[in-house]
Amino acid sequence: MEKSKVECCIPDIWDINKRCSIEDNTNCVHVSKIIEEYKLLFINNVAATLGGTVNLTCNIGGSLFGWHKKGNKDTWFALANYTKYEGLQRTKLTIKSVGTNDAGVYRCFSFDEQNKFQEYGSNITVTLPVNGHFEEWREWDDCSVTCGGGQRFRYRICNHPPPSDGGSNCSGATKQSDTCSNNKCPVNGHFEEWREDDCSVTCGGGQRFRHRICNNPPPSGGGSNCSGDTQQPDTCSNNTCPVSQLEMDTLELMEWLGNCKYNDIEIWWK
Repeated sequence: MEKSKVECCIPDIWDINKRCSIEDNTNCVHVSKIIEEYKLLFINNVAATLGGTVNLTCNIGGSLFGWHKKGNKDTWFALANYTKYEGLQRTKLTIKSVGTNDAGVYRCFSFDEQNKFQEYGSNITVTLPVNGHFEEWREWDDCSVTCGGGQRFRYRICNHPPPSDGGSNCSGATKQSDTCSNNKCPVNGHFEEWREDDCSVTCGGGQRFRHRICNNPPPSGGGSNCSGDTQQPDTCSNNTCPVSQLEMDTLELMEWLGNCKYNDIEIWWK
């Protein structure tokens, strides 16, 4: 009589990654086949709150239950911390004081009344929504000008941390403006146009001056003063003065009298 096929061995539920030995390959069903039959068909997502609690519900039947969490490289490890978790052997698992390490994929499993492994429940992914927060404001950009009043900007990014797993984005401005370089710009002085005085005489050669002031504009804000003369002399009225009739008669008289000179020179005659 052909032997009925039986399971090679009961897998170690507390270390499901451990392979059990197969004693009779011809008359047993491989454990890998059993696991394949109970592979999860869908994934549930449960959002948790940092510091809060989250409840996971097993969707399979059985007499005794346990819970796994997925680790690295698709391995699973059994949950056994009764301080952190409530209901480790029931269909409802409560994770207390949720922290960032509690995010991940969970699944339940069950035994029958003979303490024989039955099946795995669906994977339940616990996400921990992280709200975005701004980084510190970055340094101000350079001012658009060095004097006279300009504008500068500074920026910040929503990356401390960025929002993830459905968390809210940062709320607030990412750019700020400010006035800068409000000091007055240096203004170098410049002369006004020359202003000329009247000549000292109207004929016979005289002198006159012209003047200018450093006020177009005057220096300010540390600007340099004007460079150059503020006064310049010049000759003027170089034309010969006209001789009056009296002066002509006087000259003729002096010539008749003899030795004489004109203009402040003593005149004598015999």
